[in-house]
Amino acid sequence: MNAGSAVSTSATDGEKLIARSKQPHDGPIPSANAVQARNLVRLAILTGNKEYKTIAESIFQAFGSEAQRTPTAFQSLLNASCFQKQ
Repeated sequence: MNAGSAVSTSATDGEKLIARSKQPHDGPIPSANAVQARNLVRLAILTGNKEYKTIAESIFQAFGSEAQRTPTAFQSLLNASCFQKQ
């Protein structure tokens, strides 16, 4: 995963798609982007590798303005963001 990108929920080596979904908001389960961001923050804390934190921050930035408009749809992402601040 490159910095500045979001998590896609479809495999890149799977069937060819016109567009790959990058679901930003939570549904019945947390969004893949929120889970990935929280995992990256945890890895950064545990390993001291700042690259993980940089990638997590790029996910927060990618969806930050949308999360400010509708915070209840981004509870998991906002939780991951708060976890980063600890």
